[in-house]
Amino acid sequence: MNFDLSYWFKLIWNIHFFYALTITILTTPIIAYRYKILLNYFNEKISLLDSFFITYANNFLSYLSPFRIGTVFTKPLITKFFSKILIRKSVPVTIFEQIFEFGWQIILLFILLIFIGEKFLFNNILLEIILFCLVIFILIIALLNHEKVISFLWRFKNLLPRKIKEIGRKANLNEEKMKESMGMIMTYA
Repeated sequence: MNFDLSYWFKLIWNIHFFYALTITILTTPIIAYRYKILLNYFNEKISLLDSFFITYANNFLSYLSPFRIGTVFTKPLITKFFSKILIRKSVPVTIFEQIFEFGWQIILLFILLIFIGEKFLFNNILLEIILFCLVIFILIIALLNHEKVISFLWRFKNLLPRKIKEIGRKANLNEEKMKESMGMIMTYA
């Protein structure tokens, strides 16, 4: 029996490459639309097509730079190249996007640990259904009462590092603007 190990490694790599390419193609339009909305919040108009080009070019260039830090450096430069928006206007948007992506991934990790870990801890389908419904209920309440959630979270702004507070001050970020932008996002949804 002839068992060629290199053939199987190439096959597995090609399958994973195809999955990664498909997921990137499907999620990039959503990320581009989000970037357009965030730039509109800073009163910078950008076309959806330019946002697509910026996002695709940034995805490509971020693979060349290590530790995902390349997004923070390349996206503002690409934005200036494609749409003539100042770098100081696109840097806060890029940093906010990175914090937002990191935040929802931490929340998703917590949810996955609950649902996957419960098989080892509880092994009870009823508990899984209750936890899932509870998480969905909390998310719906948070989205419907986003003004109260933002007011609650705004109380903890003093816990943020000084550099992030300075960026927020330079961008004229305050509680009312955050409520207004969340209201705009809710109208898009």
